Amino acid sequence: MQPPLILAIDTSGPYLGCVLTKGSSLQKQLLDKTTNDHCKNIVLIVEKILHEENITLQEIDAFACIKGPGSFTGLRIGMMMMKTFSHTFQKPLIGINTFERMVQKDHQKNVCYLWPAQKDHVYLTTSPLEDASQIEFGPTSTLLADHQTLYGPEHMLETSKDIMRLPFETICGTSMAGRLFEHWTKRTFLETNTCEPLYVQHVKAQKIQS
Repeated sequence: MQPPLILAIDTSGPYLGCVLTKGSSLQKQLLDKTTNDHCKNIVLIVEKILHEENITLQEIDAFACIKGPGSFTGLRIGMMMMKTFSHTFQKPLIGINTFERMVQKDHQKNVCYLWPAQKDHVYLTTSPLEDASQIEFGPTSTLLADHQTLYGPEHMLETSKDIMRLPFETICGTSMAGRLFEHWTKRTFLETNTCEPLYVQHVKAQKIQS
């Protein structure tokens, strides 16, 4: 059996990424770190990667997106496009937790993963492979105080704590490829008609109410 071709889009932050994976390997990667206009450029970057690899959407085995946490608008743009492709071509839809493609080989209990939010807030987790209930949201100064080893994306703003900054080429590349293939292997797909981006603040509010 041929390894699956998976087309994934990343609109979770200011950078735009599109990757094509074959099995657990990265076949093609295109990144845009300049414009922060995902609504305008998402179609262009998908068309470009298909053209450069000489394939069509019909040949893709599964579509994928970052489901969150991240930019409210960005997540919706990426998921809507991939939901449309999944529905149109009747192919599975994979949703990647923002943090799971950031996991490092030295991951341990005290390692913390960050993703920037607006107004000096961050999303944070020490359990990047768990569900949304393990993701925290709050002021940067408060949440970072109790953690020693911190990983974040390269576009993280400066903080008083030392952060090991992960290149976008890596988290939207080889790391993502491995996670996509794992989801494919386990058949953990999103429901196209009902899935929506992961909004951590909403999840936390539901936990408090319950």
